[in-house]
Amino acid sequence: MNLTPLLVLFLAQIRGTRGYYCAEGLDLTCALDSLSGPPECCMAAGQRQEPNLCHLPTHPPRPQRPLKTGGELCWALRTLPPILLKVEAMKRVLESLNLNIVEMVDENATLDGGDVLFTGREFFVGLSRRTNQRGAEILADTFKDYAVSTVPVHDSLHLKSFCSMAGPNLIAIGSSEAAQKALKTMQQMSDHRYDKLTVPDDAAANCIYLNIPSKGHVLLHRAPEEYPESAKVFEKLKDHMLIPIANTELEKVDGSLTCCSVLINKASEL
Repeated sequence: MNLTPLLVLFLAQIRGTRGYYCAEGLDLTCALDSLSGPPECCMAAGQRQEPNLCHLPTHPPRPQRPLKTGGELCWALRTLPPILLKVEAMKRVLESLNLNIVEMVDENATLDGGDVLFTGREFFVGLSRRTNQRGAEILADTFKDYAVSTVPVHDSLHLKSFCSMAGPNLIAIGSSEAAQKALKTMQQMSDHRYDKLTVPDDAAANCIYLNIPSKGHVLLHRAPEEYPESAKVFEKLKDHMLIPIANTELEKVDGSLTCCSVLINKASEL
């Protein structure tokens, strides 16, 4: 296969995140082949996993996104395979891990993993172009032990386009009006007071927090070359090991760092 420079860069960035997981000894299963479809084929956020239970939406809300690369990623212009194939691929992997799976079968419900923020004690679900009230209700019925609050999302693709968990009690949030309005809603809906880390760039607020026994607090965040001012804010987290990750190419199709992996907390085997 003849790869364009942009595609080579895209693959290098995807493998950079995977490479870090492998270097830390994390079990890595690649459920989605990043060369088998359009540019979002490697995104796994449409399927959502939380503690002790998996929730697989079987009615993803959109067929395909338009390209933002001027057509340079010609490989991405292939016909989009049924998105349910991606759901089925994830389902097979999760079943192999002996996880409980709940399938959302209501045709009127949509729920995208990018709209689900789990803080460790409760869920915030963004109501966006991808997730509706019925989807949030099914999530609440599934996770009865956790509070589930809905957050209207405006001017962004989904909730985690401008926020994510940067630590056990720390919400990273963008500075835009839409991000700050959503944060205010979350603060009003919750009985718990969270710390917040405000970054200048909404996209940079999407990061991946890991608690690795041998490393402690680890945070994968957007590279300084991409968002230098936001990177300076992350550098204030002195208790975190900071891992900068480049994401310029996936961002062209609205992909964030949290889109490409589903993290599962597995008990250590003695």
